[in-house]
Amino acid sequence: MAEEQKGEEGPESGKREGPNRHSLNQDPVFYYSREHRLERASQQVQDLNRSPPPKPQGLIRTLTATKSGTILFITIVIMSVFIFFMYQIQGGKGGTDLGGNEISLSGRAYSGVTYLLVRKKARGTNFYSGPVDLAISVPVKKLPPGEEAPIVNRSIFFTLAGEEEFPLSLPFEAPELLVVIQAGELLTVLQCKITK
Repeated sequence: MAEEQKGEEGPESGKREGPNRHSLNQDPVFYYSREHRLERASQQVQDLNRSPPPKPQGLIRTLTATKSGTILFITIVIMSVFIFFMYQIQGGKGGTDLGGNEISLSGRAYSGVTYLLVRKKARGTNFYSGPVDLAISVPVKKLPPGEEAPIVNRSIFFTLAGEEEFPLSLPFEAPELLVVIQAGELLTVLQCKITK
């Protein structure tokens, strides 16, 4: 009799027929209902769900909502004003360091000739002195299509003086110059806008 029961329980006997059986072709049934969940929630949760979302506040109001935020905002404003005034006092003409020397450029164009002034100001007591080679050209982006950039090579000499100026004349007129400066093994590249 045990053998007969085993024979009746074939591989097909484990499958259930009826509405609870899901096949791979049917969409899964989800038993989650948001409305049902909110009905069982506390009164505070129901009130939060019914109220409209808060309107976003502005940046200034958000930054000054707390005491620490207000202090941070005021600090940012003060630092921005300080940086702006320092930039205005210096004239926006920051130099580039080359071996302990601050190098700055200024230029003026007149009658097809560009005059370039190279200024050297020593920083501290340990600064480079010796020969300096310059390669001066027009940035490629400033040239008309198909025109080659003129390149002019000049040499100057940094002495032990704290401040020096080197006036140079170039045989072309350009709105902007690209200057490669090499002092021994030191190398820097500067751009200079030319005024008319």
